[in-house]
Amino acid sequence: MTPARFDFSTASPADVRQEAMRRADRRARGLPLSGDAPLVREVPTGPQRRDVWLSWSLLVADNAKWGACPRGKGAALVLTKPYREAKRLGKAQIIEQIGELAPLEGSVRVSGIFIEPNRSSRRDLSNYMKLVHDILTGLVYVDDSQIDDVHWSRGTPNIDAPRLVLTIEAIP
Repeated sequence: MTPARFDFSTASPADVRQEAMRRADRRARGLPLSGDAPLVREVPTGPQRRDVWLSWSLLVADNAKWGACPRGKGAALVLTKPYREAKRLGKAQIIEQIGELAPLEGSVRVSGIFIEPNRSSRRDLSNYMKLVHDILTGLVYVDDSQIDDVHWSRGTPNIDAPRLVLTIEAIP
């Protein structure tokens, strides 16, 4: 019997972390992400390239990442709720698209095309990069320290379907 698929859209941040740790543990032990039977073959790695996209609505600029949280006599910096929520929903979108493909290992190249809802000279696309790399870590590649080549560009604005189109590929 296969357990129900984990629903990232309704899970709490603590549940998402716990599910990510569970999946990492199962991968390390050579087990499928669901069920208890060991794999007859290795976890599928698929092509050494992943083409995915993220909804524009969940992108949060990096300058909105940290917020102050009063603690005792001082304040501590913590991730803001919008950033945590965007990261959680982004991971759910990526999992929907790649399924159980194992993360790429070794050096990777990340290319992204921002298809904005409108052209804005005030929008600094580099402020979205850290969130995107945080979302992809552990799902598309093992760690963002693997990134050796990055290319970001603006596409033609599309008010009906703004998004970020990503291509991640292994560098031989």
